[in-house]
Amino acid sequence: MRRSNVSLIAKAGFAASVLVWSSITSAQNACDKPKQAGGSMTEGTYRILERANKKLVDDKYADAQAELQKLAERTRGYEKAVVLQTLGYAYSLQNKMPPALKAFEEALALDSLPQDPQENLLYNVGQMYVADSQYDKGIERLTTYLATACKAPPPEAHILLASAYAEKKQFSKALPQVDQAIAKAKKPNESWLQLKLAIHYELKQFSKCAEVLVTLIGMSPKKEDYWKQLSGILFEVKRDQESLAVLALSERQ
Repeated sequence: MRRSNVSLIAKAGFAASVLVWSSITSAQNACDKPKQAGGSMTEGTYRILERANKKLVDDKYADAQAELQKLAERTRGYEKAVVLQTLGYAYSLQNKMPPALKAFEEALALDSLPQDPQENLLYNVGQMYVADSQYDKGIERLTTYLATACKAPPPEAHILLASAYAEKKQFSKALPQVDQAIAKAKKPNESWLQLKLAIHYELKQFSKCAEVLVTLIGMSPKKEDYWKQLSGILFEVKRDQESLAVLALSERQ
C-alpha cells in the first residue's frame, strides 16, 4: 500500500466519522468493560462541524481546515476529540499524512470518544501508518487495537499486522496473525495464502509450504507457478518421486 491507498482509507474513515458526530450518542459495543466516554455537543459546535463537513464533501479543504483548527482551539474533551478526528480526515483527504496523523493521535490521546469510534479510529490510524511504510508505528497501533477491541476485529486487521511484521522481517510474529485471519475468514483470500507461503518459506518450514501450495492449487489449479513451486519444495525435502509426479500432473493441466 502507498499514498493512493492511504487516501482510500481516509475517505472511508471520513464517511464513518460523519456518522459519529451527527448521531452524537453512540451505542456501546458488547464488552466486559466498555470504555465510558463520549458526551454531549453544543449546538454551536455541531453547526460548525456540519458546515465544515459540507465543505469537505465539496472539496473546499482549505476553508474546512481553517474552521476546524479554530474550533479545536476552543473545545475540550469529547467535542475536541471529534473536531480533531474531522480535522485529521480533512488533512488526509489532501494526502497530507503528517498533520493528519498528528490530529488523529491527538484525538486518540484524549480518550474521549465512545468505544466504537475510538476503536475504528485506532484501526484506521494503524492502516495509515502501514500504508505510509511507517511499520513500527503501524504495528504498535494495530497491536493495541487487536488487544483492546470489544468488537471482534476483522481478519483484514490480522493480515495488515502480519504484512507489517513481514516488512520488518519478523516472520515468526507475522505467521500467527496470518493464521488467525485465515481461521476467522469464511473463505480466505488467495493473497493471504500467498503471504502464508512466503512466511513459511522464509522460516524454512518447507513441509508447511507444501501444504499451503496444495491448498492454492485447489483454489487455482490452472496457475502453473503453484505446480512448479510445489514440485520444487518436494524436491527440497527429498521427496523426489512426488516432485516428478507433480510435474507430470502439471503437464496434464
